[in-house]
Amino acid sequence: MFDHSYPFTKHFTNKFQGAQYLKERTTYIFKTQKEKYHIEVEEYLFNIYVLKFFPARLKKHPRKFNVLTGENKMGKIVATCIQLILQILKKNPIASFGFLGSHTFDPKRSYEESKDCTKRFKIYRYAVYNLIGEAYFSHFMEEKNSTYLLVNNKHEDIDLIKEQANIMFDAIFPSLS
Repeated sequence: MFDHSYPFTKHFTNKFQGAQYLKERTTYIFKTQKEKYHIEVEEYLFNIYVLKFFPARLKKHPRKFNVLTGENKMGKIVATCIQLILQILKKNPIASFGFLGSHTFDPKRSYEESKDCTKRFKIYRYAVYNLIGEAYFSHFMEEKNSTYLLVNNKHEDIDLIKEQANIMFDAIFPSLS
């Protein structure tokens, strides 16, 4: 399921001078057979990176992370994100990573998934645990909010990084608290 990925290219980077937590956001682009996608990699304090992806045509849509495309390419898209994680680790060997398994919104079927243990979260959890494992990262999951944090085991105080990440993301995303 996660054997193949899409080639991606760096599109641009925005730096956030003076922001409390967010340092920069780099956008990468890749294409499937039908869609062009953006992967946004946000770099936060404590060497924490959050990856988010969405179809480019939904860039301005308020629910761009929630809408299904119907392509059924999730395995290959997640594998692409894993390849990007590996690239980031080459540049920053102490990088840690966070994910949010957005809940599905399908306006055609009038369906909105609960934010608790979403389908996307289950796929990320399976992929990250099986492809990355525990040798290099400590895994912290909150099914209630479908969030996942991988803290790099090279940090001397893993619990401190986890605690700082929780404080930071509670401030940035109060809806997850």
